[in-house]
Parts: sequence; C-alpha cells; structure tokens
Amino acid sequence: MILYVAVVTLIIGIVFLVLQIRNNKIKWKMKREYGEVIEAKVISRNVVPGRPDRYVIKVEYAINENKTFITSGKFAKRYEHDRNIQIVTIPNSNKVFLAEEDWKQQNRVSFVFLLFLLFFLLQLLLIGFVKVDGL
Repeated sequence: MILYVAVVTLIIGIVFLVLQIRNNKIKWKMKREYGEVIEAKVISRNVVPGRPDRYVIKVEYAINENKTFITSGKFAKRYEHDRNIQIVTIPNSNKVFLAEEDWKQQNRVSFVFLLFLLFFLLQLLLIGFVKVDGL
C-alpha cells in the first residue's frame, strides 16, 4: 500500500513539474512574440524578512491608466538607486513581465527535479515487480 502512495505522489510531482516547464515556455514565447517593452518606475523596494538576498519591489507603469504590480527576487537589489525598470506588457491582456525575466534557470532546476523523480519512480516500480522471498 505504501508503494502505491509513493508512486501516486511521484506521478503528481512529475505532472506538476511538466506543467510548470510548459507554462514557462508559453510565457517566454508570448513575451518574445507579442510583448511590448515599456519603461516603468520602481515605487518601493524592501528586503524580504529572513532572506537578506531577496528584495520585493513595487513597480508602477502606465499604458492607458496607472497600474502597479509587485515582484520579488535577487535581481531587485540592482534597483536600490535606479528607479527605472523595463517591463514587457502583452497587448489586450493583463500580463506583465520583467524584461530581464526568461525562466531558463527555473526550467533547468525543474528539469533536474523531473529527472530525479522519474529515476525514483522507476526504482519504485522495479521494487514493486521484484518479489522478495522470505519476508
């Protein structure tokens, strides 16, 4: 029974990672093909409590009206003194991405985890097929 639970859990993890990689590729393609680069203004920048290498920035931009969004990451340290940032907007949509965001590193990490989970799933399936005598 424990083997079935482990296999189902691994399959759920694999599906999640595959969907994440797929969504990142879709966002990258959308940004590349339809995105318009505009200048935005950094309103505020704060350190994430407990994580001194992560910063939260609040960005304001104007297309038809002033809008804001909040993002975080290690990159935000650069905007301590620089108050201008480039963002990419998708026309006829509410999607906004940072111009420097490309999701390659996140996809690499997800792919490594995906390979690990697939390897572990294969091991569990092989354990399920092997019959151990004497136990």
